[in-house]
Amino acid sequence: MLTRAREDSFVYFGMLSAIVLGLYLSSLYSYLLFHSLVEITTIAISFTLFIIAWHAGKFLANDCLKFLGIGYAFIAVLDLLHTLAYKGMNVFPGYNANLPTQLWIAARYLQAVTLCSATFFASRKISQLQLFSLFLAIITVLAALIFSGNFPDCFVEGTGLTPFKIISEYVISAMLLVALFLFHRIRAHFSNRIYTLILSSIICTICAEIFFTAYVNVYGFANLIGHYFKLAAFYLVYRALLSTGFNEPYELIFRDLKQTETQLIESNTELEAEIAEREQVENELCKYRDELEQLVSERTDQLSKVNEQLQHELAERQQTQESLQEQTVLLEEEMEERIQAAFALDRSHESLRLVLNSLDALVYVADMDSYEVLFVNEYLKEVFGDITGKICWQSMQSGQSGPCQFCSNKFLLTPAGEPAGVYQWEFQNTVDKRWYDVHDRAIRWIDGRIVRLEIATDITKRKDAETALLTIKEELENRVRIRTADLNARSKELADSQGALLNIVDDLNAKTEELEEANSKLKEMDRLKSLFIASMSHELRTPLNSIIGFSSILHDEWTGPVNAKQKENLAIILRSGNHLLSLINDVIDVSKIEAGRIEFVAEEFDLHDLIDEAVTLVRKDIEAKGLDLQIDSLHQPMFTDKRRLLQCVLNLLSNAVKFTQQGGITVPARLVPDDNNGESGTIAEISVADTGLGISENDMKRMFQPFVRLISPLQATIPGTGLGLYLTRKLALEILKGDLLLTSDLGKGSKFTLRIPVRLS
Repeated sequence: MLTRAREDSFVYFGMLSAIVLGLYLSSLYSYLLFHSLVEITTIAISFTLFIIAWHAGKFLANDCLKFLGIGYAFIAVLDLLHTLAYKGMNVFPGYNANLPTQLWIAARYLQAVTLCSATFFASRKISQLQLFSLFLAIITVLAALIFSGNFPDCFVEGTGLTPFKIISEYVISAMLLVALFLFHRIRAHFSNRIYTLILSSIICTICAEIFFTAYVNVYGFANLIGHYFKLAAFYLVYRALLSTGFNEPYELIFRDLKQTETQLIESNTELEAEIAEREQVENELCKYRDELEQLVSERTDQLSKVNEQLQHELAERQQTQESLQEQTVLLEEEMEERIQAAFALDRSHESLRLVLNSLDALVYVADMDSYEVLFVNEYLKEVFGDITGKICWQSMQSGQSGPCQFCSNKFLLTPAGEPAGVYQWEFQNTVDKRWYDVHDRAIRWIDGRIVRLEIATDITKRKDAETALLTIKEELENRVRIRTADLNARSKELADSQGALLNIVDDLNAKTEELEEANSKLKEMDRLKSLFIASMSHELRTPLNSIIGFSSILHDEWTGPVNAKQKENLAIILRSGNHLLSLINDVIDVSKIEAGRIEFVAEEFDLHDLIDEAVTLVRKDIEAKGLDLQIDSLHQPMFTDKRRLLQCVLNLLSNAVKFTQQGGITVPARLVPDDNNGESGTIAEISVADTGLGISENDMKRMFQPFVRLISPLQATIPGTGLGLYLTRKLALEILKGDLLLTSDLGKGSKFTLRIPVRLS
């Protein structure tokens, strides 16, 4: 028993044989009848392709097919003129058989150029209106050239085809071979069946052109065979653009639809489990890291404080020592300078007296043998009184006479009895308890004898500073010993802590390796998911768009009337296709958002127009349910992603219509200040409130999770996947930089509020 496919094949070839035979018999009866039937059939096919390409262009796989559909319409115009001008039709009196041949060759040139040019729009977009205008201009010019007699002759009665006609046929064949090569390069943009049909059509066109180079009479056999090949070529294009476009999408989509949905759900469940496990590992790792950082921070702070205190104390000590050394050096330099000045002026008594009196130090001159004071300066007189004529330092210390007890003259004189160097020493006066720095030296006095010169500088402040410095030093050393002991104890404690820390680090390293392995698996899963979605988005949407487009064409009776049952089935196909396309688009958008690859396109538009556009798309469903619709919008210029904002508002409106059985829907819009951006920021609030089922408080926490559908009495009758609100909130937060808020009262209705900045930079 023959299978259904074989039966269909026999019927198909039987019909094809009947058509070929019928056309041949018509040629025997009247070649003019045969020619008219073939040409009218190809013209009808061309105009049918134009209607499909013009009204369903957005559903075609690419703009290459749109280009062919519109181009073949204008080829059909030239073919129609060719048919009307054919010998025996008598539509254009005054013209011979040259006119239809010229129209024919012009149409074939246009067909070859169309096939070559269409390949450049497999991955490019083109405006339908611009394409229509281009072809209209081309055939207008061609028709004007032909009917005005400015087009080269193609046929001469009694002689046959002109060289121009024959050469043109070969040129056209060469152009068609180029088209074959170009279509081969873009074969990835078509299914194998469509690609084969287009290539077969081009080959048939080439065969037709070759036969059209051989006839002498317009009613000849070569002309007949050429028309057969032309009919076959147009029929194959018809099959490629129309018939295949109807059949293949059904075969692709309904075979794998359920399987694809199941794979998507399983993939999402595995990803959620992996993400949950990864979050748990990260939480444990963060806990260990926080404890470790806190312990290290405490130890570091303690050591830093101790170190800073010690550094401060040492710096103070060093500063004090440097200050004392600088003061001592300055005093010594000053004394040396003044002494040198005195030595330079020792031969001038008055000058010496002036210099010694100008010194801020105790100065006296005493006899080397008797120790009698010969001279005292004014500073010494102010401190101890005038002791001239008395004996040395004892007079200043106790008021008693006697030689100096602090040094011997032998330190001031050379063995030859001449003045030697300076002898320096310090002492504390018992009378005023002050310390003095004494410089002794022997000099030759003005009367020629050698005398003793003593200069004593008050260094009490320096001594007090040294005593204080010594006390500070002892205190610092004591504190350093105490701190050193404390640091040793803390070092031991830190060593113990380091051991524990190393154990924690080992644990962290092990956890890190586990986390890296898990992260690597997640990245691979994410890559596979992205690859899967990218592949399925093309494999699903391309045939699905064809289903929607062609079912819409059939449902609206563009290709002919259908009965009520067929129209009902087509409506079911159209609704199911739109629902599936919405699901695929939602899944792709969610994937793009999570991968950070979704595009943001900001543009200027009016908020009132956007709300009106969204309401228009759902108004038919609202009226079908008999719901009351109230809109309170405002004209407000916006600068943000219009497409994504419209998608959000439309999702909210669609949900409100789905879950509202009676009552109405309210869509208010208003402007409020942006608290985060001060006075300059403005927020647009777009609310969608309904009187539907409402949402319980427990379910409100799950509303914005993916693939979540709440249990309700309408769940079985309302289609959905649980992605709409999740996607809407994702778009509001991450693309539109706003938020989506929800308030609801179970049994009374819900209100979704979209808060979006008016302008995004």
